[in-house]
This record gives sequence, C-alpha cells and structure tokens, in this order.
Amino acid sequence: MNVPSKSGANFYPRLAEFPGMRKWVGSRVINRLKAGAFSVVNETYENTLAIDRDDLEDDQFGIYKPVLAQLGKEAAIMPDKLAYGIINSGTTTKCMDGQYFFDADHTTYDENGKETSYSNNAIPQEGETAGPAWYLFKCDDPLKPIIYQNRRPFTITPKTQLTDGNVFSEKEFVWGIDGRCAAGCGMYQFAYRSIRPLT
Repeated sequence: MNVPSKSGANFYPRLAEFPGMRKWVGSRVINRLKAGAFSVVNETYENTLAIDRDDLEDDQFGIYKPVLAQLGKEAAIMPDKLAYGIINSGTTTKCMDGQYFFDADHTTYDENGKETSYSNNAIPQEGETAGPAWYLFKCDDPLKPIIYQNRRPFTITPKTQLTDGNVFSEKEFVWGIDGRCAAGCGMYQFAYRSIRPLT
C-alpha cells in the first residue's frame, strides 16, 4: 500500500474494524474506525559516492558510469528492501491490533460485527519438521499487507561543478542521493506465514 506522507509519522486506524459487506437485515451496522491506533515513523536514508576527478577523466573502461547508475537503482528498490524487512521481522514486529504481524491469535470481526480470532502464522504440527518460512499475500485490494509511505522522494544531488568546494579543494566529484520514507505492517488479514513443510 503506497501512502503519501505529510509529516514525521503517519497514524493509521485499526483496520480490523473494517469487516466488509453483510446482508442488510434491520438497521445498518456502523463500523467506526479509530484514528491513531498505529503509527509508522519516517526515516531519512542516504548514499553518497565520491570519485577522484583524474580517475573519472581517465576511466578507459567505463566503470564509473554504471556505478553511478547503481545509486539510482538503489533508490528505486528501497521500498522493496523496507517491505522485505517488515516481512522478515513479522513474527517480532507489532502491527495495528497490538499483536505481532504474523501471530497465532489475531482478533477480527465477522460481517455481523462479532469478534473472532484466527492465526496467520502456521507452525509445524506434531510429527512435522519446521522448514524455511514461506508466505502468501493478497495484494489485489486497495488495502495491502505492507505499508510503504513516501515522505520525500529520493533525489540525486551532483556536486560536479568545477566551482563546487569538493571539486575545487579536494579534486573530487561527489554524488549524493537521499529520501525520507518508511514501511510498516498493513493488513495482517492479507498475509500468511508458514514454517510447515510445503507439501
């Protein structure tokens, strides 16, 4: 779920209170979302490279241009890196309902507003051996299992003018990239983890 961010942190309602459609019998059942139940704090990320002016001018094999292109690539894959971090720490990272993202007893509500519990973290049954974790995600809805919030898009700032201090004083071209963003646990109802044998 790609969410724009306009502050240091975004506060999300407990989306478990969004039970879905039900047959209309009698009065409407009103599901009230409560803001501020869960927050994701933005962080700043950067990467900076410096190349000696002489080395860049003498680059006979074109090594440095791909290295600089990699700076942009690193920024492009940052949302994925953050999302994988959330997935990998999902058994120890709390989410909107105060439980771990992958947990044995999430509380949710059925279409009539009745509280129910379920697990999205399968562990080996008696006689089974734990294997590597595998995951299922439902990603075709507007709400997603992982939140990516973008506070400030990644931009590359070159300091390559001959009058820039680093070039004039140190004979170095410098490229820096930075952005501000975060990832967090979204709809745990759309995520499933298992360490049971995949048979």
